[in-house]
Amino acid sequence: MFDSRLYGRWGEMKILSIVIVWTLSISLASCVFLNKGDQADQQLVQLLMLKSGLDKQLDHYPRMIQSGFEQAQTNSQLQIFTAEEVQMFVGMMGSAYESGKLKNSIQLSLSNSLSSTEIQISLNWLGSPLGEKITKLEEDTSTPEAFEESQAMADRFVNDLARIALITKLNRVMIVTEAAMEAAKYTSVTLLTAVYAEYPADARPSSEEIIDIAEKNTNELRPKLEQMTQNHLLYTYRSVSNEDLEKYISFGESGAGSHYVAACHNAIREALLQATRDFGAQIRKRTI
Repeated sequence: MFDSRLYGRWGEMKILSIVIVWTLSISLASCVFLNKGDQADQQLVQLLMLKSGLDKQLDHYPRMIQSGFEQAQTNSQLQIFTAEEVQMFVGMMGSAYESGKLKNSIQLSLSNSLSSTEIQISLNWLGSPLGEKITKLEEDTSTPEAFEESQAMADRFVNDLARIALITKLNRVMIVTEAAMEAAKYTSVTLLTAVYAEYPADARPSSEEIIDIAEKNTNELRPKLEQMTQNHLLYTYRSVSNEDLEKYISFGESGAGSHYVAACHNAIREALLQATRDFGAQIRKRTI
């Protein structure tokens, strides 16, 4: 029987997975997905991904997850893998999480969920001065370095209760923490798949068992992730006035804004689930 306690020893990896997935989750929060209608024109979907900043940020995602894995192995006292194995897994992750695959998956999801009219409404928001400012801020603060800085600066915002209330509301309306939790789970599945690849075939957990372990441990991280998310949102929008932040929240609470949340979750779930399946298939092919 596999030893599920192994995952607990990789605490560094669990926290790193949160940092890795931040780029994707926060960029998805900047997109606007609405109710189902006629299938949207592919060019409009591509334009939406460009204007929202998602397309640009997805370009960095494969390397971020690879770097997170390398750092977890370097920092961990466990040192499960040899240098050659690390590079093998890094290569597999780069293939499974290749940005073009992620973009195609998300674009297909959006094309099936949005009408041209609905996308145009989204583009109008993203093309407004406030929409452009918010997108630029989200792009600029979506790096691991910015994430670390946001945690270091957390004490700067603790006394601004009105601001904290607004950010808490934004987090709830845009469901940023939930999106990050979903992404963290599938990222953890990828990392766990690599860990358990070292087990004998007859002692290796099934894909379903790995998902269960990842979900359990990701749920245990919720308080930590919620605080990290709050810190990063405060940091990201620190130059946005309360009045403008209220406008952003109001948009998210509108009929159009509220509908985008479900599609956002579906898009990220579908893309990451397929990536984890691709990574698992590579592992099985190599270990059979």
